[in-house]
Amino acid sequence: MSIFDVSTYNYICDTDTVLDGFIDRLKDHGYKIAACSWCRGYVSRKIAGEIEKYNGRYGTGYKIHTPTTSTTRYHLVTYYIK
Repeated sequence: MSIFDVSTYNYICDTDTVLDGFIDRLKDHGYKIAACSWCRGYVSRKIAGEIEKYNGRYGTGYKIHTPTTSTTRYHLVTYYIK
């Protein structure tokens, strides 16, 4: 998967290796973490996370939704912005 192969829909990463590889490529292309926050909603613990294109308040980049083991009502969202 190329860094720009993520469509406008969410891309589900089934393993930590895939997600970590994507994050490494983001960093290699100059993306940095702009913010992390809790977001209401469920992300399955069976997957490593979901990648979504982002264009909003922080700029243009990617939003990565990752599950948490402490609650099923919220999940962690990390914004990677160029």
